[in-house]
Amino acid sequence: MFTIGSELKGYFDYDGLGLYLRAHETAEIDGVVVDLRNILGRRFLCDGCCCLQLPDLSGPSRQQVPVKGDCCQGPWVPLSTEEQERIAKHLEGTLPYMAPEARAFVETQLAKGKERRATFCRPVRDREGKDLGVTALRLLGRNCIFRVLHREETGLRVRCAIHGYCLTRGLAPWEVKPLYCWLFPLTLVPLYNGRFLLTVHTRETYQFTQEQKGQATKPCLNSPASNGPWLYQSFASELKHIFGEGFYQKLNALAPQVLGRSGRT
Repeated sequence: MFTIGSELKGYFDYDGLGLYLRAHETAEIDGVVVDLRNILGRRFLCDGCCCLQLPDLSGPSRQQVPVKGDCCQGPWVPLSTEEQERIAKHLEGTLPYMAPEARAFVETQLAKGKERRATFCRPVRDREGKDLGVTALRLLGRNCIFRVLHREETGLRVRCAIHGYCLTRGLAPWEVKPLYCWLFPLTLVPLYNGRFLLTVHTRETYQFTQEQKGQATKPCLNSPASNGPWLYQSFASELKHIFGEGFYQKLNALAPQVLGRSGRT
């Protein structure tokens, strides 16, 4: 059986991920290596509006202006077979929550006899057009097919049609939404020793978390509200779902120490 010797271990210690781990405080909880600064010392709240970039809305074409910058615009979201089946199962219920253009597209495809999954899925291809064997959420233009832009009293907000459906039906997001979506910006990075690093997509980590730079440099990540909740609090349900209640209690117990050392409370 192959084992990693000291020479090869040294290689891993000084690659991009290894250098990051050497420079940042971590703690191991139940076999998971936790990036303490990012998980416990970072504020995070997805309010659906802080990432939007808007041009001047005072002109006559104010209803047609482009709105961009949110995490539901641009990236390809991989889907496992199980995730495809879950979304397909709830597709009819999700339709009323979708943007008009997206809903019309799905309904037209269904009317033509298309399989449910074919209406919201697409194959991922490389620049030469070769099928990479990966299925992702369909994009309409650069927008996820389930992205919805709401005009509310406080301004424009981006919403997820699947998430809206889940809230109304009393379902947890992970019962329908893809893991990539309900976990973002959290991520798990496999380490050479068989463990995982629990961290966040950021300017410092995106190269080894395999995230697009644009997704890792959103305002919600780089300039969060100073009075917002801590990230581990915002993702309490998700962390408990993945790792269990015991893991979260241990993580929560570390928070006062980490925040106290950094002068944050």
